[in-house]
Amino acid sequence: SLTTPDPIALHKIFADMAEAGVEAVIMEVSAHAAYYRKVCGLNFEVAVFTNLSHDHLDFFGDMESYKRAKLEFITSVAAKYVVTNADDETGREISALVKNSISYGIESPADVFAIDVKESVADTCFVLNLFDRIYRIKLELIGRFNVSNALAAATAAAINGGIYYTPYLVSEIYSDSGIIAEKVQPKPKGRAISEKASAILSSYLESVV
Repeated sequence: SLTTPDPIALHKIFADMAEAGVEAVIMEVSAHAAYYRKVCGLNFEVAVFTNLSHDHLDFFGDMESYKRAKLEFITSVAAKYVVTNADDETGREISALVKNSISYGIESPADVFAIDVKESVADTCFVLNLFDRIYRIKLELIGRFNVSNALAAATAAAINGGIYYTPYLVSEIYSDSGIIAEKVQPKPKGRAISEKASAILSSYLESVV
C-alpha cells in the first residue's frame, strides 16, 4: 500500500528531490495508484508496461477489472514513449492502442529482443538486439523473467538518451565468436542521487517503516 504515495506527498517528495539536485527519477506506479489516479499531473519521459499477472485480485476482484485499471493508465499516461512487453497479451494490446509504443520481447516479434537465451544455476546469457545493435549479455541472475526485465530496462534507457551507470549485473560482453570481448565493472557516469537527496529519502522511508 506504500509503493506509490498520495499525490500531495508524492509531489512534495519530488519537490525536495529537485531542490536537492536530483535530475532523474525511476518509480513504480502500482495498479492501486493508477486506479486512484495518484500520479495525475506527472509527465513521464518513458512509461514501461511489464506484464499482467494474477496479482491484487483481493482489491480488483477479477482479472478484467485489474486489466482495465492498467490499460486506462498506460494508454492515457503523459509519456513521450510507452515501452511494452510483446510476450504479454495485454502488452501487445497496448502496442496496438498507443502510437508512441516501443516493444521488447523474447518469444514474440519486438523492436528490442533477446535470442539464444542460455540458463544455468549461476547466470543467464543471451544475445541482445537493441535497435539493431548486437550485444552478448551475461546476467548474474537466473530465470527468463530477469531477461525480460533486462530488456525493459535496456529499452527504456536507450530511448531516454542513455544511462547514469554501466549496469553492474552485466559482467561480460561476448564477441560473435563467443570470446569474452569486454569485462564490465561499474563506472559512475554521474551522481544519480545527491547526499542531501539520499538523506531526505531515508527519512521518508524511516517514517513509514
